[in-house]
Amino acid sequence: FHWTDDPACPLVLTMDWSSLESLLACNRSAEYKLVHSRGTHTKSALIFGAAFHSALECFYKRSPSDTIESLLELGGRAIQAEYALNSHVIIDDYRTADYCFSCYSMYLGEYFNESITPYIHEGKPLVEFTFVYPVGMTEVPANLFDKWGVGKLTNDETREKQVLYDLKVTTLRNPLPDTTTIPCRIEWSGIVDVLMQMGDGKTLRVCDHKTTSILSDAFFNSFQVSMQPVGYVAAMRAAFPDLNIKGFYLNSVICRAPTKTGTSYESYRRPYDYTTEQCDEWKSDLLALIGELLHNLTSKNFPKKTNWCAGKYGACPYLDVCSAPASQRAMILNTGLYSDNT
Repeated sequence: FHWTDDPACPLVLTMDWSSLESLLACNRSAEYKLVHSRGTHTKSALIFGAAFHSALECFYKRSPSDTIESLLELGGRAIQAEYALNSHVIIDDYRTADYCFSCYSMYLGEYFNESITPYIHEGKPLVEFTFVYPVGMTEVPANLFDKWGVGKLTNDETREKQVLYDLKVTTLRNPLPDTTTIPCRIEWSGIVDVLMQMGDGKTLRVCDHKTTSILSDAFFNSFQVSMQPVGYVAAMRAAFPDLNIKGFYLNSVICRAPTKTGTSYESYRRPYDYTTEQCDEWKSDLLALIGELLHNLTSKNFPKKTNWCAGKYGACPYLDVCSAPASQRAMILNTGLYSDNT
């Protein structure tokens, strides 16, 4: 939650895909990540993905005079900078900076002369840009902040104390009754990799780069209904109502461990068309899920969804916490096994 200067709507709850994904997986994991702000340490796969994204940003922001050689140099610097930011992380598998640069080089060789280009808005290519999309209003119980402790749920402890003090003086009650609420605007936010103008020049798609080591039909099929791409398309249609934003464009880059006989690098793309009805349904689903989150916060009960304790990518990172007695979980969560989620 963030406080605003608007007396009619003093509170904003902003939800991004990373936060929503944790709630979709398991309410208890969402509590650990979003309320207690504890998460797993950065892993090599995340560093590799971030570095590859940084290199692709250089590629898609290129000028007409850029050559493959100049883009290799720019992308290489971006990759090295990302790995330097995470120099404290030990890269214990094949996802090194050199391997990332090798994959980027192959990507450039494959797509340097492609016909699709970033959409230009106000003189700038829409590459790696943030958005905030207002999706609705709600009322948040004021005593929610007392329940969790002042400063736990919002970005400004001083402001929170003042608001609660004013409410308590107004209602002459301490603690606040459940009926005392604060108006709150709900926002959906994120970072779009590229708003891509397709070859015909008339159709646009929200392009998202995905690096993965696992390729399957399920991977591609999931994007037909995934809340992230549908939500990104809904936000872009709201931001640019006069443009023909047809849907989503998955730019998947498969980077496996190099072997003597196997194919370590592959690239596949697939378009997805989303109807207005799908975007409307996404919005109602999002508001319902946020309502679930608010219920969990109000009841101070985030139930476990145990079907996800062990998934195809391994065990849930919070499995050790949930396996311990309730009295010990906070202690484990605050050990060196986890880091601050900022």
